[in-house]
Amino acid sequence: MSMTSLDKKVHNFKRRIIAKALTSRAPESEALIMCNIRTFCQILVDEPAKDGWNSARDMTMLVAYVTSDIMGDATFSRNWNMLKSEENRYIVTCSHKASLSDWRAQQSQSANHRDLFVALFDARDPETSRGFRHEENISEAGLLIVVGSGTMATSITSTIFYLLHYTHSYERVAAEICSAFASAEDIKASSALTSCTYLKACLDEVMRLNPGIGGLLPRETLSGGILIDSKFFPEGIDLGAHIMQSITMQNTTQQPLSSSLKSGSRKALTPRAMSCVLNLLTVLSASVVQATLASRLLIKR
Repeated sequence: MSMTSLDKKVHNFKRRIIAKALTSRAPESEALIMCNIRTFCQILVDEPAKDGWNSARDMTMLVAYVTSDIMGDATFSRNWNMLKSEENRYIVTCSHKASLSDWRAQQSQSANHRDLFVALFDARDPETSRGFRHEENISEAGLLIVVGSGTMATSITSTIFYLLHYTHSYERVAAEICSAFASAEDIKASSALTSCTYLKACLDEVMRLNPGIGGLLPRETLSGGILIDSKFFPEGIDLGAHIMQSITMQNTTQQPLSSSLKSGSRKALTPRAMSCVLNLLTVLSASVVQATLASRLLIKR
């Protein structure tokens, strides 16, 4: 599995395969994202209450449902329909999602559409012309759906949280979206969405503050060991710092959505907390969700 490969060459090989598969599936993935997000927004809008506002929503769970539906669709040609039905919602709180890669492996490759599972089978490393073995394909597909849905959900819910707590940022995002798109139906991956630099800056800042995957990112010391802060660690020792440490360090800590975003850039906030081959898919999903919410919904703060 790419996430646990210690050998740098093996790890880079697997990342190239996954990146190629994701790139080849980009147009189809976008269509699936848009379909699920439209359903998501429709569910958010119900009959207004007497005071003129819609009923309260548990955004954490709703976002978890829509991101799981998106990744199920894109990875395994299987939409769990969590947004509309309670039947499969238990999957959000368990590790059962990864086992679906075994189920998908038993199905014909002629699914309703060419999903990421098929794309992983077909992808070849541009440097070696090699592809994944059957077992590697199953493990990587399981990783994609677990990590992908979790990373998307974290970025989307965190962005909603911060924008609703920083009125000036929310109003600027809403104004930027409304000037870029004539209506919510026009929102999609395009040059117009790319031009929304302040929205992208907010998403990047939120992903810095709330990494999609928490915990330790271990690294094994190489031959000859390493000296860190006057302490020597010999070869073969696992070392690491919690991802949140990079956020709380004095030289990177700033007020969320602060003045550093005024120019629509977050270059001062690098380095990123993590680098992931799913980053583009995550950013696309989060951008479309936030843009659609800002365009179609009036959110009471």
